Amino acid sequence: MKYFSLYIFITVYTLGFSQTNTYEISFANAVHHEAQVTATFPNIIADSLVVQMSRTSPGRYALHEFAKNIYYFKATDSKGNNLTITRPNPYSWVITGHDGTVNISYNLFASRVGKGESHP
Repeated sequence: MKYFSLYIFITVYTLGFSQTNTYEISFANAVHHEAQVTATFPNIIADSLVVQMSRTSPGRYALHEFAKNIYYFKATDSKGNNLTITRPNPYSWVITGHDGTVNISYNLFASRVGKGESHP
């Protein structure tokens, strides 16, 4: 019973700190090999939010610069106000000036599978 109570406490405690980010991907312009990605990050406590694009793919150690295929990157707060975006490196964005919520959107171009990877 003691361990069950501890389990319940830890579960409830960690749920209080969970973040409910949401992501949406649409392929409205699939004919041009574009995906429109949107994400919402609510309840941000820090002054800045850092978002990064992966530089590797599962099972491979080779570096890929996936972020080079991202364009029209935009960040707004919960009221739709544009936020300040800086790029400390080619695969990260630092977003500041938010009101606790950050909405990002961008287009991703992906015309083919990368070298060494197979088509599904």
